[in-house]
Amino acid sequence: MVCWKNNSNFRAIAFIYTIIFIAMKLLLVFMVAFVSVAHAQDADTTVLKKISHEKFLWMIEKDTARLGSLLDADLQYIHSNGWIESKTDVLNDLVSGKLVYKSVVIEKETIRLIGKTGIITGTGMYKVMLEGKEVELKLLYTEVYIQNNKQWKLVQRNACKL
Repeated sequence: MVCWKNNSNFRAIAFIYTIIFIAMKLLLVFMVAFVSVAHAQDADTTVLKKISHEKFLWMIEKDTARLGSLLDADLQYIHSNGWIESKTDVLNDLVSGKLVYKSVVIEKETIRLIGKTGIITGTGMYKVMLEGKEVELKLLYTEVYIQNNKQWKLVQRNACKL
């Protein structure tokens, strides 16, 4: 049995309970914020994966309108043979037939988010026609996307032969 002999004990215990209550509320707020951030990252990862896969489809279909909207104006697209292309170069090569994508099969990929930057690293099999010659390549690639105004843009792509 607790006996309250004076008001100071009661105030001290009430103060401790108040501090504990406030700490629990803050912990709950931080937990909700953490879950919200984790959910947002999962959504962005899903969107980036979809965009990257669609990009390959658009290249195969020569859909330069959609591809053009994804590629950043300052794109640097580095092929496994050392070619360095701009956005304009990539689109022009698709239209002219200099580089024709026949198929792309992604074997493995990882997606990392760092703020408003998405980095995709993967491997895949690419069947292309390069200046009329059929080529089959197994590539390791890295794509870097930047999110601006809730829209992802491809700003960098590097590939090397495996």
